[in-house]
Amino acid sequence: MPIDAVVAATKDYYGDLGVLETATVGEIKSAYRKLAKKWHPDQHPENKEAAVEEFKKVAEAYEVLVDPEKRAEYNELRAQPRRSNSSQPAGDAFKSFFNDLLREVFDHTAARKPPVRTEQDLIKSYIKQACDRSYGTELLVKLAEENLVTLLEKKTALARFYLKEIPPDKLIGLPSLFQKLYAACPDNVIDTMLPYYTAQVGEKNHRISKGEEDTLIAFLKDRPSVADEYMKIPAENLAHAPMLLNKLYMDHPDDVVKKMTSCFLAQVGYSHDPIHMTYQIGEINKNAEKMLVAFLDRNSSLSNDCLEIPPEKLANAPSLVQKLYEMRPNDTMDKMVELFVLQHKRGYRGPFVVNAEKHLAAFVGENPETACELLEKIPKDLKQTQFCKNMLELVPKRKSRMGFLKTLHR
Repeated sequence: MPIDAVVAATKDYYGDLGVLETATVGEIKSAYRKLAKKWHPDQHPENKEAAVEEFKKVAEAYEVLVDPEKRAEYNELRAQPRRSNSSQPAGDAFKSFFNDLLREVFDHTAARKPPVRTEQDLIKSYIKQACDRSYGTELLVKLAEENLVTLLEKKTALARFYLKEIPPDKLIGLPSLFQKLYAACPDNVIDTMLPYYTAQVGEKNHRISKGEEDTLIAFLKDRPSVADEYMKIPAENLAHAPMLLNKLYMDHPDDVVKKMTSCFLAQVGYSHDPIHMTYQIGEINKNAEKMLVAFLDRNSSLSNDCLEIPPEKLANAPSLVQKLYEMRPNDTMDKMVELFVLQHKRGYRGPFVVNAEKHLAAFVGENPETACELLEKIPKDLKQTQFCKNMLELVPKRKSRMGFLKTLHR
């Protein structure tokens, strides 16, 4: 954008930044960072309006001086009023200055006349400012975003121009503008932003954020066909977006089961942190458990895969254990007995958050008749544990406990 000759004559950008006319770009940037920090409105809550004005003045000076072309133009315009030949006699010098002044005043059609600032030029300047994420420009970005939103509210036809001019990676950093654009022309926003979002969330080990998940769900609601693109996202990444997965599962259950089962089988129970050597049950583990329970309702044959989960991990997924017990009680009990033995041999050491005894007691509590079956499964050297004695108390009265004890000690 050409610089107005009047602006160049009335504003001292070098003075505003406190640098010499010979200052390098590095010195200009350094001075700007210091002044931007000094005059940031958050630093002056008692006099915010004055701070905003100073901040704008510093930012304006920086925008001109950091750009080589703008700086050269500013220097040329700034020097024009001072041009004179010091070797000329005083009369000739005055005559030359007077002629230059007349030319400045009357030659409005010359190149010095600033061009008319069109609406498109104004919008482009706002967009440039909104996309500038350099240090100290947070307030300017916010102001530019507000101006763009105001213009869009007055003229919704500008939406396509915005989408053409603003890069997707910059637009996601302008939430208010993004929402206005999506409300004005959702199809255009989806066409522009979907490739960016799918590429972003498809990167290896990318954890889908809440904002990304909400946007992807909105796209899916307005255009169900994008589900095909979502199914290309790695399963490990999708696992971090439970609400999106639920939506996909409602519309494409078989595809989601096929894609996510292996991932959830590996995640269920707990996560291991190899650096800190710790075990924890996080949201991703809980979501894996929840989804596997839903998958079992649709495909009972998955119970074979679920029972292959290591018992110490399976025990930490109580709703999945309960579902498996309802479907295959004997196999599930065998799995928990296996863990019971493992825990006692290790003296309850290891990555066990939930004790096997808790599940076994729950099985027997639902049906005391299973107490006999459970005690028969437990190895002889563990039948004198307090847990087994408690289970023996649950054996129905009609059975001879003395006779049953003999079978336990065989």
